[in-house]
Amino acid sequence: MEAAYRRDPERIEVALAFRRLDPSAVGSSMPPGSPGVLRFLSGLRFPFDGRIALTLDAALEPRRARLKLVGGPGTVRVAAVPGQALAIKRLRAAIAVDRDEDRIGLQLVSLDMGRGAVRVRGEVRGLHGAGRADLTVSVTDLPVDEVSRYWPEEVAADVRRWVVDNVRGGHV
Repeated sequence: MEAAYRRDPERIEVALAFRRLDPSAVGSSMPPGSPGVLRFLSGLRFPFDGRIALTLDAALEPRRARLKLVGGPGTVRVAAVPGQALAIKRLRAAIAVDRDEDRIGLQLVSLDMGRGAVRVRGEVRGLHGAGRADLTVSVTDLPVDEVSRYWPEEVAADVRRWVVDNVRGGHV
């Protein structure tokens, strides 16, 4: 792990690079009542390499963050996805958060599962109120018979039910 920082009167910039970080160790050490995103880390069972760049204001409040990650192989356990932990061959992510613009930019979030891949690009706006997500999600090479494993039951429930009951064989 390596870190650097730069300070001027108005802001502090911090950069952190890491290799083979185990997010499950971080998440499992969080006390009850910790933010959900930190507890979510306990379900990520694969190593990450990455870089984080933070810009803090004079009061040490985060204003901007940029994150680049590469990880895998391993598993992810997500409460919204029914069944067992999902096997992940490789994860890549490039994300930017800007509190002043009230947005999260997903330049790329890519999960390669070995038998299928999911890619997400777009942005989420309105982090401090009524939010809006403009996302492009693509699924490639996923066996149709496994769609139900990755599609949360609460998301477009009627459509999910019809697809699971009526579409068989092939790949998405």
